[in-house]
Amino acid sequence: MGGSPHTRLTFGRRRYVAVAGGLAVVLAATVTGPAQAAGAGPAACPESLTAKATCYSGQDANGAYYSIAIPKGW
Repeated sequence: MGGSPHTRLTFGRRRYVAVAGGLAVVLAATVTGPAQAAGAGPAACPESLTAKATCYSGQDANGAYYSIAIPKGW
């Protein structure tokens, strides 16, 4: 099987910590919920999307800017 018992224990601990950490992140995101959008509104679409989509842009509660293109008829 290769490796000493110490190596297998270290790998097992790393895997346990990774799984526990991942679960903690998912739980924290679920409890806090998504950031609320602030100032979302219509925006000019790129020329290639003008006939195909409606575009919006805004800034979320954490200060991140975003742009969204929603296909017409969706």
